[in-house]
Amino acid sequence: MMFPPAPPYQARKLMFEQREVSIGNQVYLTSGNGGDFAIVSRKELEKLHAIKTLFSEIAKGEASARQEGWLSADNVEARLGI
Repeated sequence: MMFPPAPPYQARKLMFEQREVSIGNQVYLTSGNGGDFAIVSRKELEKLHAIKTLFSEIAKGEASARQEGWLSADNVEARLGI
């Protein structure tokens, strides 16, 4: 059984989407009008994980500083031997 050809709009849309898929361009997998998934490069994924880890560690440091008190710049320099 053969399916009828796609309407011209869908064919143009498919060609447009294929041109946009390349390194450095974001790709979203959508269902209807909503984007539920994204395709990212391994390098970008590693960068996102590093950013998440960094912000998590900063939040831990801020929580610790609120509980135990902040250090002055002079105290930090003395501890680091600067």
